[in-house]
Amino acid sequence: MSFDPVFEKNVHQKNVIDGTVLIFEVVPGKGAYVTVKGRDAKRPTIIAFDQTDLEVLAGAVLPRVDGRILVADKEDASRVTRAGVEVLPKLLDLGNPK
Repeated sequence: MSFDPVFEKNVHQKNVIDGTVLIFEVVPGKGAYVTVKGRDAKRPTIIAFDQTDLEVLAGAVLPRVDGRILVADKEDASRVTRAGVEVLPKLLDLGNPK
């Protein structure tokens, strides 16, 4: 099976920002502040990654990007993290009968 998705940094899509890393500041044993290009070059965005966030990026995301973990289809390409399992239902107002 061939999986060849398109990747683009579309700053015109409201929920996508350009993640080009401009600056990072590491706090040993805690995490890192990463300044990315953001919505446009005039307003960079600072993202605070704790150690758990960085472990997810290094252990699950990067190996799928660089080919160490095979991505054969869309299901291989994305995962909901532990934090996502906790936060997404609240953000999406799921599980709250009306």
